[in-house]
Amino acid sequence: MPLNLAVLGPDRAAEVIQDHSEIDRWVIGGHSLGGTMAAQYAVKQADNISGVVFLASYPSDKALINSNLAILSIYGSEDGLITLPDWQKYHDRFPMDTHWAFINGGNHAGFGWYGEQEGDNPALISLDRQTEQISEAIDRFLLSIETI
Repeated sequence: MPLNLAVLGPDRAAEVIQDHSEIDRWVIGGHSLGGTMAAQYAVKQADNISGVVFLASYPSDKALINSNLAILSIYGSEDGLITLPDWQKYHDRFPMDTHWAFINGGNHAGFGWYGEQEGDNPALISLDRQTEQISEAIDRFLLSIETI
């Protein structure tokens, strides 16, 4: 992504999909604003995308509600940028069958591996442990939608 910001390359996924025509099912996702951008792309390209993974992120609107996309949302207890009350506020933007993964002790920056971020809370678990839990949640999600 240009400058590592998905908002500056909203259709970048199209290039990857085009370059890999041997793959017929795609799940895309992103961290923070990257997840929001991935969801917007997936809604527009629902014929090419099977699911969306949100990493400390949420949809910008309710467009996913009527989609057939499989959704995974992973969030951390110590996220200072999207707090637990925020999750409750944005919960209605996710489909009813959304897969949820909660990382106790995880923070916002731990999803992006870029160090401390202003406004975030310190993580209560190691970066390696948070990454391990993220990977496990995504693996379970992908296996669950493999037969759909």
